[in-house]
Amino acid sequence: MPNKKESWMFPTLTDSEIVYFFDTLKVGISLADHDLKRPASERICDLYAKVLEETTGGVFEQVDVMALQSMQEILQEIYSLDYQDIYAVQMNAMAFYIKMRKFMQVVGISDFNLGDIVRPEPQRLRMILSGIINYMKFREDQIKILVKMDEDVESLEAKNEELENGYHNLNARLNALKLQRKEQEPEVKRYKQDNESLMSKMRELKKKQTGLLSEIDSLKASRVEWTDKINNSQFLHVTAKQNLESLKSRIVLHPEKLKQTVEEMNNNLSKEREDLTAAEKSIRDTNAKLDMLKVVEDEIRACNKILDEVLKQRNNCDKAFKELRELQEDVETKRQILREIEKKEQVHLMILQINFGKSNFNKLCFISPFCI
Repeated sequence: MPNKKESWMFPTLTDSEIVYFFDTLKVGISLADHDLKRPASERICDLYAKVLEETTGGVFEQVDVMALQSMQEILQEIYSLDYQDIYAVQMNAMAFYIKMRKFMQVVGISDFNLGDIVRPEPQRLRMILSGIINYMKFREDQIKILVKMDEDVESLEAKNEELENGYHNLNARLNALKLQRKEQEPEVKRYKQDNESLMSKMRELKKKQTGLLSEIDSLKASRVEWTDKINNSQFLHVTAKQNLESLKSRIVLHPEKLKQTVEEMNNNLSKEREDLTAAEKSIRDTNAKLDMLKVVEDEIRACNKILDEVLKQRNNCDKAFKELRELQEDVETKRQILREIEKKEQVHLMILQINFGKSNFNKLCFISPFCI
């Protein structure tokens, strides 16, 4: 024996509330206070049929109440007769009753019976209609939720399509960058080789520059030393002339001594001239080396310009590689976001399918007279 379905609790409405609800529902039939206080079976049967049409979508012909009253006796004899078509009205009434009973079980009234249609009582009718109103209000709220969920699904599908388009665009851009990088690899390789060659030349020139600078420093020191010597010699020469002038008045004219003194002075002067000539020659050599150093400095400046150009090209390559890495990270982030959205959509669609499956199953149970 099947277990009895548990009844749900819902508030029992007043007559005026029930009348107001069916007036606003516009199901094709309206109620009055006397319909609730002195209910007629034909009137209530039509009301139940309209409620089933509104909730399940089925269309029911007018049900004969007398057929409902007699169908219990006829149902016992129907299978023993040859002409069963004459009981089509009673079978239609039976199908209506089965659907109505199943609908009432969904509403929460598990003890609905044939007497509620054939001989409706005011108090029980008020309770049944209150349950129907409670269910229809709940159904109306759920329909709004389902409509909102349908709109969310459409929005998510549009967003998913937008993300897929963005993903395809990024993927195309990434492929283009990969192709461009592959095309630029020979040029980058050539730039690297040129850079290495220029770096080696620069290191050699740097070493040469260091040696020349040290030599220049030593030559400058030597130049200063010789300049000091020349200045000292000139000072001594001037001093000697002054002493000679001062001593002329004291000189006793002795030809031999004078000749000897003149020879000594000539010798000293010749020696000083030789020293001066050697110093000037050393200065000229130093100036020549300084000129060579300027040429070397110009070459170093040219090499530095070439090195700056190479470094600039290298920075451009590094910048391009950095942009490529950023694009790859951006694509990976978009992929992760897309996977998360797809997971959420799958869960959301599964929930929708389950809810729609339950709704369709209940609706099929209401429509089919043989649904268990």
